[in-house]
Amino acid sequence: MHHFFVKDKKGDSFDLSDEQSHQLKNVLRLKHQDKIVAIYDKTFYFCWFNKELNNFIIIEKLQINNEPKIKINLINCLTRNSKFELMIQKATEIGVHKLIPFQSERSIVSISKINDNKIQRWNKIALEAAEQSRRNIIPTIEKPVSNIRDLDQYMSDLNIVLYEAEDNKSLKDNLIKNIKEITIVIGPEGGFSNKEIEYFVSKQYKVCHIGKRILRTETATIFALSNLIYNYDL
Repeated sequence: MHHFFVKDKKGDSFDLSDEQSHQLKNVLRLKHQDKIVAIYDKTFYFCWFNKELNNFIIIEKLQINNEPKIKINLINCLTRNSKFELMIQKATEIGVHKLIPFQSERSIVSISKINDNKIQRWNKIALEAAEQSRRNIIPTIEKPVSNIRDLDQYMSDLNIVLYEAEDNKSLKDNLIKNIKEITIVIGPEGGFSNKEIEYFVSKQYKVCHIGKRILRTETATIFALSNLIYNYDL
């Protein structure tokens, strides 16, 4: 059954955007009274599609929560376009709560090349991935930052930075119980500089590795987030 995030609730119905209307009628070819699930304010509603009035009519409010038990803030360094978009899609499916794009010293993509159209596309990818994976929320994609000090505002109960040169502590070694929020930082293809790692350490970040093999940044993201969900949500 199709799931859609909606914004406008009017009594027992939800209005649709022009883009949603086009998708329903011309792409998915839904028929009048076809059943769907609308997601509004973190809540699922079982609805039917009113093709004549171009809206969803509520049948029943559902008690469903598909969100992880722990909030994950993902600070991910900017990479080439296709890789970053893949990372957004998979991070959303896995369950990330907030995503912060970061231009590190060795990022191959400059923050100056990130315009409003790019951010709109990122949000659309997150929206579609959230609908597909039946999330209660669409992850927040924050404005990209280039000053490492600006990351301080995203620190949480446990703060982790992945670093390929770390030989001793693994991601699993740094996990602690009874926390509600984690911030994890994943570096660029060239890795973090010593200066950046020193800064993270000064802010009490836990520096760790995720195995003997060197992973691409998008692979490391999927691997690390999956491990966090496995340890805290399953």
